Amino acid sequence: MEIVNTMIATIRGKMRKLLPVLCGIVILFFMIYPYAKSASYSVFQGDDFSKAIFMKGSEQSLIHHLELCIKLLKQNYLERLGFYTSIILLGLFSPVNNLGLHGLGIIMSTNVWLYYLSILLCVYSFLKRVTKKSMAWIGVFICLVYELTAYVQAQESFYQLFCATTYTIPMSFMLIGVSCFLIFLEKRKYVFYFFGILCGIIGCGGSLVVPALGCSIMLLILIYIWLTEKKVEKCHLIWFGIWLFFSLVNTLSPGNFARHAQIDESGIHPIRALTAAFMMVYKKRYLSLGNTDWMAIILIFVLIGMFIIPQEKLDKKNYAIVSCMALMIPFIVAFPVSLGYSNFNTYYACPRRVAQIIDLTLMLTTGNAAVCAGHFLRCNAGRSYKSFIILVCIGACVALGMDNYSSVENNASIKIINGIRSGVYEKYNEQVVVFLDSLSGHEGEEVVVSLEDYPRPIEEFYCIELSKEPDGAADNVNLAKYYGLKSIVLTSEEE
Repeated sequence: MEIVNTMIATIRGKMRKLLPVLCGIVILFFMIYPYAKSASYSVFQGDDFSKAIFMKGSEQSLIHHLELCIKLLKQNYLERLGFYTSIILLGLFSPVNNLGLHGLGIIMSTNVWLYYLSILLCVYSFLKRVTKKSMAWIGVFICLVYELTAYVQAQESFYQLFCATTYTIPMSFMLIGVSCFLIFLEKRKYVFYFFGILCGIIGCGGSLVVPALGCSIMLLILIYIWLTEKKVEKCHLIWFGIWLFFSLVNTLSPGNFARHAQIDESGIHPIRALTAAFMMVYKKRYLSLGNTDWMAIILIFVLIGMFIIPQEKLDKKNYAIVSCMALMIPFIVAFPVSLGYSNFNTYYACPRRVAQIIDLTLMLTTGNAAVCAGHFLRCNAGRSYKSFIILVCIGACVALGMDNYSSVENNASIKIINGIRSGVYEKYNEQVVVFLDSLSGHEGEEVVVSLEDYPRPIEEFYCIELSKEPDGAADNVNLAKYYGLKSIVLTSEEE
């Protein structure tokens, strides 16, 4: 009987530990799922067709396919962009030619899951490295994913293939690479070493904001190691050096300079870009997050920091120094963008896809600083730490009450869920399938699309957009070239 009671007590103990974890997983699943589901209805647009045009006929043989892929990479690297990961993915798989809309849906849905899971893996790797296991970790995961799904505008890189291959897919691999480095520091298994380097190389081939974030994080980790151990191992420096090298391969591509010359003929202005980067992050992104409930979540992170217990081997002083330095990473990430758009008022020129990465960086760095602040309060408050807990809880409630933006109608996840339930995304995808099929067999003709046959764009989704002029929009030009049409235009309502 005593053995049975012991077994029951053991099972109950495990269930008490397992139940919060299962609840956390369920909550995270239902926060991410709406984006993944809606992304499965994505359609091809402008840049997707322009790359597919180049790869047409590549199905003749594998060698011919690889030759075209190399030519596409060379052309873009020399004339337009250094984003080698994006071009390689679009060239090798050529989704428009080989996979169709169904294949695109699988890619885009996988992109969403990979993005959020890589963020969670990276945060988990950090927490495991610096703190002891705690149920408070679940609170960190839920708060972070909630803010990312509810208020960060991620539609451009979740619903547009070219942006996905340029931003979120490279970012996912970069975060996985950082996670592998943290795991390697602990387990010293070289499978993580080589896989992490490979993931970083893939990440460095995305938009320049991605290697800027990845290399900055790696540099700060190495600084912490040097401050703590007074040395950095050669294998760590090699890892960082490889990532830095491929970041420079991307940054120094002739295509980047050629594209910048089209935007600003007066040249490159790094000093102006530094100012613009500061303005972009401080005025635009900090104020944007300030209009959500991020301040309340920051206070929740402070509260979590009061309960998290650091690892014995963690040097608190050096970690605090590095955490303060990490607050500069968002400005480093914004710098390549402000440098590229040097003749624009960057305050207004920050695209959604870039804002998504900057917001993620802000959340990771300020969230980490908030947890550190919470632990500092816990260590120095003495017996009065319970009063601090009450004050932080009251502050979080006040911040939520003062927030005039985070209502149901402004919650992106709620909007997407409503769109899925009403069938808006699915219906639009079906209309695009019919529309694209109707363009086949009209080679050399001037195609006029009536408003009845045109798939009307829907809100908060990236759609095919046609103009009434043959060269009025990118989709007019690229669709005409891809399907061999003389031109394609949209009729006016009067007609």
